[in-house]
Amino acid sequence: MITRFLQRGRVVLSLVVVSSSTVACLGVEQAEGARSATIAAVRALPLTMQGASRGAVEDDAVIVHGVVTWLTRGEETLDYCVVQDDTAGIWVNVNMARMRGVWRGSEEDWKRLTPGMEVEITGRTDLSGYAPMIIPHAIRIMRDGLLQPLPEPRLPAAETLFAGSDDSQRVLVEGILQGYRDEGTRWVLVLAGTFGRFMAIIPKTSMPLPPDDRVDGTLRVVGVAASRFTTRGQFVSPSILINDIDDLSVVEPPHSKPFEAPAIPLEGIARFQPTAISSHRIRTEGVVTHAIPGQVIYLQRGAIGVRIETQSVQSLAPGDVVEAAGFIDRTRVTADVSAAVAIVEAVVRRLRTTTPPSPLPVQPDAIVTLNRDARRYGLLAQPGDYDGCLIAFRAKLVEMQRTVEGGALLMVAGESTLAAVLPRDVFESLAAIEVGSELAVRGIVQCDLHAPQSVRPIWHHPSVERMTILPRTAADITVLARPSWWNPQRLRVLLGSVAATLVGALVWVWLLRRQVAATTRRLAAEMRSRRDAAVEYQATIGERNRLAANLHDTLLQTLGGIGYQLDACEAGGLLKPDGPRLHFDVARRMVNHANGELQRSVWAMRSLPISDQSLSQSLRILAARLGEGHHAAITVETSAGVDDAPAIVAGQILLIVQEAITNALRHGRPKSIRVAVESKADDDTIHVIVRDDGAGFEMGEQRGTESGHFGIHGMRERAERLGGSLQIESHPGEGTTVHAVVARRAYDAELTEMGES
Repeated sequence: MITRFLQRGRVVLSLVVVSSSTVACLGVEQAEGARSATIAAVRALPLTMQGASRGAVEDDAVIVHGVVTWLTRGEETLDYCVVQDDTAGIWVNVNMARMRGVWRGSEEDWKRLTPGMEVEITGRTDLSGYAPMIIPHAIRIMRDGLLQPLPEPRLPAAETLFAGSDDSQRVLVEGILQGYRDEGTRWVLVLAGTFGRFMAIIPKTSMPLPPDDRVDGTLRVVGVAASRFTTRGQFVSPSILINDIDDLSVVEPPHSKPFEAPAIPLEGIARFQPTAISSHRIRTEGVVTHAIPGQVIYLQRGAIGVRIETQSVQSLAPGDVVEAAGFIDRTRVTADVSAAVAIVEAVVRRLRTTTPPSPLPVQPDAIVTLNRDARRYGLLAQPGDYDGCLIAFRAKLVEMQRTVEGGALLMVAGESTLAAVLPRDVFESLAAIEVGSELAVRGIVQCDLHAPQSVRPIWHHPSVERMTILPRTAADITVLARPSWWNPQRLRVLLGSVAATLVGALVWVWLLRRQVAATTRRLAAEMRSRRDAAVEYQATIGERNRLAANLHDTLLQTLGGIGYQLDACEAGGLLKPDGPRLHFDVARRMVNHANGELQRSVWAMRSLPISDQSLSQSLRILAARLGEGHHAAITVETSAGVDDAPAIVAGQILLIVQEAITNALRHGRPKSIRVAVESKADDDTIHVIVRDDGAGFEMGEQRGTESGHFGIHGMRERAERLGGSLQIESHPGEGTTVHAVVARRAYDAELTEMGES
């Protein structure tokens, strides 16, 4: 068991299986499988596991024993606390346990909890915060709630306190109280120790009054170390959590009242002194160039400007001469991220009012040059470095950017590129300025420094790496000249529009050519089809006429001759008056019947060409001829415009109607057949409908070309050749309807002549 625990990277100093009686006492289902461990073992989880985990680790149920060293309560319930044993301390996050629905303990025990109580915490380790913590399932108060001595605080080393390693541990630190913040239910004290600046947090229930009388004094603080960190989990700065006013003691009282502190001129702040200067409060004096109540004041004298950070909400205006008492903050220079030192946690008072200082007329390039030259020779910039000063210069606007808190104007002045940082209201009022405009700019200049890492020369002069301008109002940005209409952006837009138009035109021409080519191919195919139909129609009519002539000249004449011979035989008395005469009568009747049928066929074959009759007349003549010898009544109806159909169209319609009537008479045995031909002017088509009330048939079961029946196939082919279609509807016992649509074209007359030729 110990080997398995060590393989997971946990250094467990004490490992005991929890008994069933303990689980029953706790009344928690999650306690099953929990292992008793020291807090140091829980905190020893490897960083690789912390980086990979987003919550509780599997099989990490633990039971820890320790003393509550600090806690905080919400409005009604406990949120979280810190528990420490002989090895280390750890956060216990009850609020997260409630959110995840794993809290099964007694709310009364949580409400009773106070620093000094010995407790047993059952829960799971969690790695989703800065350091390992415990998400509790339950708590058991030990020793009947008798308070125990808190663990002795230890003096942390700089490398542990300011690296976050002392998180959750009771520590003792000293520092000069520079200021404080009022955050509702607690005071946040700002202290500066040997290691750097840190915060100490104490509830107002323990210290009701603000600590004004302790500012600039040296305090000893005993409490639990906490860490301020980023959402990436990177340490920023330490805080000390204090339970009671007794944990806060004065080691050295304040050196002086604020405005009795040693006076240092603006240009002498953080400069060389033959004797060491303490970290206590100093005071200085200057003329206000810009002030934001409760945040910052800029004081200036000549080419020297100083940033004063203050919680004072006193309203100050440019031209006010003020005295500021505060603490020197050198961290901006030592961290190589900004420029001159600032005065922090300052209190200010107005001395008098004078003429507001005029902006110093200096271009950013000149500021860079004079600082670079001073750095080259190891001297001070003269007349000053201008950092924190109100300056005026000309620049060209190259970009406008919105930010979370407002916006920024990116400008170019000579060879320098710098940004004017604006609050939201000022940025919105300047949003109409066009990029490329020439601007007159006034504002506070802030220089960000870059410290070289070389060892020569021996002096260490950070150089100006970039500059930021803080305009005070929208009036500090003036447009001197608007950009030419023909700027690069508009030229790009114009060229882009021309290119897009050209591409669009080329695409349109290409699509048009494709459409024209497709239309031409479709028209040519239709013309070929109609020409083939015309040629076929003329060939069919010619062949029918030839067959009719041959039948007339041969078979009809032969049958006529046979009849004549039979009559001659009878007239000559060659036949006896008995039996044979009867056979001759039968033969004569058969010959007469065949002669009539043949005459009707010859007429039908020769009647299709339209020469002297209109299409309407031809349809009625066709219907009358086809109906001879049948009981079906055939009617024909035509609309206006039908007779204007070209011969090629009219001929094909006759053939379709003839085939439809013939099929109806032959297969349907109808009582009536109705033929309707209608011309549609809107789409230049002719609709042909042949409807009978015959026997009908089941669609799909009609015989086709595979069985030697070409009637329907021929009708459909004729309609499609004329750019139309054919549809047939039929049901058994309900008759049949043939609906053909043919198209008329302007060139049909020419095709007819081509077919005839």
